[in-house]
Amino acid sequence: MSMITEVLIQTLYYGVVMALSIGVLAFILKGFFWKFVKVRLSFGRLVMVKIRAINRDYYATGEIEENFLVYTDKSGKKKEKRIHVEDNSVFYKSLGVTWVDADAETNNLCKPDYNISSGFDAVKYNNLYVRALYSPQITDSTDKIIIALLCLTLLVSIGACIMAYMCFNNTTLLTVVINQLKDKIPTIVSGGAI
Repeated sequence: MSMITEVLIQTLYYGVVMALSIGVLAFILKGFFWKFVKVRLSFGRLVMVKIRAINRDYYATGEIEENFLVYTDKSGKKKEKRIHVEDNSVFYKSLGVTWVDADAETNNLCKPDYNISSGFDAVKYNNLYVRALYSPQITDSTDKIIIALLCLTLLVSIGACIMAYMCFNNTTLLTVVINQLKDKIPTIVSGGAI
């Protein structure tokens, strides 16, 4: 065997050992490892959310959007939660990433000294937020004018289609009448009317 083949085989062995080690590490940490890697690779865009539950703590990746912490709670049902962040006192640094703790039952953010920041039902608030985003009210007068013009254009085009259909029927009727007249013209000529 050549030297390059031996080096490639040895590299493959190291790769297999590394992949198995990472897989075992991810299995032992029960989902923490990949979430931590995702937050670490986001370079500060994402935060690590530690959700404090009754029997155990679990982790999620969160994002700050317009003073709201948004994360998906995967404890039972996958629900997106949106919690208002009043100030930066709920964040802390650990393992090179930014962390925030959230209470699983009350949906409150917990400060690093285990005091609770005031909160509310994060799931219901997120549902209201999404509903408000997808059903905007039309309040601008130019929008109303544009919608009225679009409705008028739709009605005119429907009327034009009906008129074209009626003209087409009249044209087919006219061709039938012309064909019948062509059949009768030779009889009129031979009858001596001309």
